[in-house]
Amino acid sequence: MAFSTDLKNELSRREIVERESAISELSAFIRTNGTIVFSNFAFIIRFETTNNSIIRRILNF
Repeated sequence: MAFSTDLKNELSRREIVERESAISELSAFIRTNGTIVFSNFAFIIRFETTNNSIIRRILNF
């Protein structure tokens, strides 16, 4: 595997112990890989990644 893929997999397994860390990580992820849309009086967050471990981490927040 590529170095970046290995690094993402390793970092996605780290435990988040503080709520602020989870918020910061989610914010950075959405800022770099996602969009926030306001439609039909609701916010929709869309993001895209090819790494399944990253998706699992984001959904477990």
